[in-house]
Amino acid sequence: MKPAALQISAALACCALLGGTAERCGAMDLARIVQTQTMLIRHRATEEQKRVAQQRAQLYYTRLAPEKKTVLKKKKVRYIAVDTVRSKETPAKAQKTVMVWDTQSGTLAGNDVYDLVTPPAVGATAKFDTYSAEYVGSGG
Repeated sequence: MKPAALQISAALACCALLGGTAERCGAMDLARIVQTQTMLIRHRATEEQKRVAQQRAQLYYTRLAPEKKTVLKKKKVRYIAVDTVRSKETPAKAQKTVMVWDTQSGTLAGNDVYDLVTPPAVGATAKFDTYSAEYVGSGG
């Protein structure tokens, strides 16, 4: 069974065991889990994807106006999500392939790449595993 299907099944089983209605069991939470699971696919990044993401993130952050850096710090935005290139593992339905970059260390936050079926708007904050990152697109 796929992880997304397992999570949905577990949530539905909890609702059934508790005898509650969908509203009582958090239908909105269930919908959010389903949306999140279908919105992104995570896998290990290739060396090329890492290189491109690192270059784009550094370029973006270097060119960022000091005022915008101050705004990011005030909003406590530590991570940005930047586009990278597709790989053979990227599904056809993915519109964007991104990686998360740490503004404090100046390095990629991990070795995972996220294939997004529905990318967030540039400037929006999105959740990538444990990272809340501001999506900056290709950084250009």
